[in-house]
Amino acid sequence: MFALDVTSSIYLGGYPNMGIMVGNLPSVGFTGCVREFEVNDLKFDLDYYWGERSPEVNPYDVTIHSASNVVDCDGNYCGFNTCENKGECVEDINGYHCNCLAQWKGPRCRYYRQCSSVGCHDNGVCVAMPWINDHECVCHWGWEGYNCDVIMDTMSGYSNLQFVGSSYLRLTTPQNSTETFLSFSFKTRKTDTMILWLGESQSSEDDHLAVGIKNGRVMVSVQLGYDFDHKEINMTSAFYNDDKWHDVIVTQHGRNVDVIVDKTEKFKLSVKVPFDQLDAHVLHIGGFGHKRTVESSTYQLFSSPFGGCFGNLSFSKNGNFVPWSEAVVAENLFSCSD
Repeated sequence: MFALDVTSSIYLGGYPNMGIMVGNLPSVGFTGCVREFEVNDLKFDLDYYWGERSPEVNPYDVTIHSASNVVDCDGNYCGFNTCENKGECVEDINGYHCNCLAQWKGPRCRYYRQCSSVGCHDNGVCVAMPWINDHECVCHWGWEGYNCDVIMDTMSGYSNLQFVGSSYLRLTTPQNSTETFLSFSFKTRKTDTMILWLGESQSSEDDHLAVGIKNGRVMVSVQLGYDFDHKEINMTSAFYNDDKWHDVIVTQHGRNVDVIVDKTEKFKLSVKVPFDQLDAHVLHIGGFGHKRTVESSTYQLFSSPFGGCFGNLSFSKNGNFVPWSEAVVAENLFSCSD
């Protein structure tokens, strides 16, 4: 194993029964203070008074399931980051209250006023942009527009989609691990961006077949078994971040991958491992959703989500395009005008 599995429970400071620890692991729990704890871009709220002094919903989607013999380390209600977004914490007879900046509200200054007053339709996710006194709506599939209030006319068709940097689409692919065929069209101005990632990307050991732009060139990465250090990478010699449409065909047969761009430039990849199956049946297009960054999910292979237009996706050589209605999950997608 070359990966750290953090998908199960994480114990901070100790274990419910330290007596069962074996080997050279410590038999005594941690003594001291912990101020911030973050794993894979997800922040755990270590507020000692959580649930006692704030009725707000946990915005981090990660919760403390249980705790024992843990006390407040700051010594007062106005400890570290009690009032968020530069709010001022003031102790009073009830414990504390927060004086929030004008753009924020709530007991702990967590709610952006524009998101509360305007909102995003159809359960879209509102992202605060206080530096420009604005907000952005991450729309669910089938909706677009400033507040996700416009029905997409491409929802059940094959039209081209526009990705705006916070867009994301996930599909399942045909179950054939020894042969893979992918063809698609794209256009972008970005010099370093992930276009698509075939594979789970939950661990550095997960197989993948990825296509993106690196330094303006089309780059392809493939990994069959083992870990991320055994991936193979190759790229075009020409630049393709010119905001013009380009066609890409990727064919994987066992350990060999053939890539054709615009029917003119061709290159190959050959994986030097004793495996010939690509165990990857989930296709991420544009990114991995607003809760996962491209940089961490691709292990720094690409630095940013896709921005541009994407279309004509096919999993078969007969040219049948994949309808966007087959998307499992999609966010913040728009119709591409040309």
